[in-house]
Amino acid sequence: MLSTTTSQNAGQGVREITLGQAIREALAEEMRRDPRVFMMGEDIAEAGTPFKVLSGLVEEFGTSRVIDTPISEAGITGMGVGVAMTGMRPIVDIMFGDFIGLAMDQIVNQAAKVHYMSGGKLKVPLVVRTTLGATRRTAAQHSQSLHAWVSHIPGLIVVLPSTPYDAKGLLATSSMVQIALAAADGLEKLDISAEVIDPRTMYPLDRDTLIESAKKTSRVIVVDEGYERYGVTAEIAAVVADGAFYFLDAPVKRMGAMNVPVPFSPALEDLTVPTADSVMEVSKTLCGRV
Repeated sequence: MLSTTTSQNAGQGVREITLGQAIREALAEEMRRDPRVFMMGEDIAEAGTPFKVLSGLVEEFGTSRVIDTPISEAGITGMGVGVAMTGMRPIVDIMFGDFIGLAMDQIVNQAAKVHYMSGGKLKVPLVVRTTLGATRRTAAQHSQSLHAWVSHIPGLIVVLPSTPYDAKGLLATSSMVQIALAAADGLEKLDISAEVIDPRTMYPLDRDTLIESAKKTSRVIVVDEGYERYGVTAEIAAVVADGAFYFLDAPVKRMGAMNVPVPFSPALEDLTVPTADSVMEVSKTLCGRV
């Protein structure tokens, strides 16, 4: 988990808060601002989720706006779609991103398509908030990064910012940016300069920034914690290849998770996802420093 953020209040310097605190602040501010905003999920009220991110919200807003639900991701998300269509602003909390598979019909065939299929007469202002990724030692069914699945669907906006500052506005996080930054620091000691681009959103994707960076550096590595096969890295690599082909000195390199279930063993788990060391090694090879 990331640990610090810059205050959003200009002139007040820097304050340090956890990612969880940033998310909780954002939720509380929106719930105070708009009485239509409420939350639904498993163990989010008195428990504050297993990660304690939502602790204190039920005391302020009560159980009518911070609602503990039965264990049914499909039911929670379906209810969220329905109440959003009536004008409410639900936030559905899915404890682990692996469980979005249980709510795919509600997300893909309902939330993403209602506006289109109603000719624009209906809106679904629904937020689905979840956690993604390995290295938490939670084994194969709680450690996958499946953001590429939903990034493929028209009608959905998918965000993965990388700092508490961004998380306060977008309610998500991407750990691979920190891996890339650590690798860039290591490469600098070898006189290899690297520019790290944080897309922040998977859809819509900031194509112009990616292309301009590729034109500047002439070599590109796309790093993602999701599965490399048919994943987000392929889409970004295609964007760069299409937009900066004649500026590249080497093919775009992709790095993602191995195409295996995430092991429970910490030593094995760390081998399945990109690390700062592995990114550095690929970078050195790409620059002919082997």
